[in-house]
Amino acid sequence: MVCQSAGGTKPHSVGYTEPMAKKEPAFEDSFRQLEDIVRKLETGGLPLDESVSLFEEAMRLAKACNARLDTAELRITQITMQQGVGARDDGEAGEAPFDPEAMRAAP
Repeated sequence: MVCQSAGGTKPHSVGYTEPMAKKEPAFEDSFRQLEDIVRKLETGGLPLDESVSLFEEAMRLAKACNARLDTAELRITQITMQQGVGARDDGEAGEAPFDPEAMRAAP
């Protein structure tokens, strides 16, 4: 069955699912791919075009990995600020020595 909508026709909602967004690969998978590419490039002996293609892929993976690390760092900062760990007297995140006892005492 087909339903009319403002955007045209689409299958009736029964059994119809929207296309899923591509799920990003895990950080570890991307990092492993990046390491493999670096090894290939360091070994040498590849044709120029293949080397350039691998370099482009390595740059894409490095950018994605850095973005994931930045997100993780932000989350950790937010968590520690909520728990009062690593906070300076002015309430801002600050460099503080790691204190495992403070982490155990945090609720």
